[in-house]
Amino acid sequence: MLLPGLLFVACFTSCSSILPTESEVASLIQEAVDQRKMLIILEPTSFDWDRVYFFPPYSTAAGIQEVLEAEWPDAATSRVIDLDTHTLVVFTDNAQVVHAFDYPRDHADFSHLGNTNGYPRNDAVFTIFLNEEKSWPKVEYMPRLSWLTSQ
Repeated sequence: MLLPGLLFVACFTSCSSILPTESEVASLIQEAVDQRKMLIILEPTSFDWDRVYFFPPYSTAAGIQEVLEAEWPDAATSRVIDLDTHTLVVFTDNAQVVHAFDYPRDHADFSHLGNTNGYPRNDAVFTIFLNEEKSWPKVEYMPRLSWLTSQ
């Protein structure tokens, strides 16, 4: 069964600093949650990117830069450094940060999706469901191949 989907179309300029959670992408994530969309595909956007990374609460700036394999001074300004209420979402293109923002976990919890490889653009598919323990939406990775073969 194919789940209802949302194709994110972000309309903002590329940047190297952390944007407020009111950014276009954050608004579109919230819209998907509010409308109980089950499938999120993080493409296309108005900026080029090849990977998306999620950094959980209490990540360190050094740890973020190590995963990104690049110096990125703005990592130290993320709310995830000191708080457990947000996940840092970072888009890169050719190992350079092109967009990043802190997203509130109580709106949709991406925090457990952190890994050292990130998620390639052509496979950035996620499902949203209600997290019974926390009463907020939890996001799970759903590789594109798995949902294409389930149709």
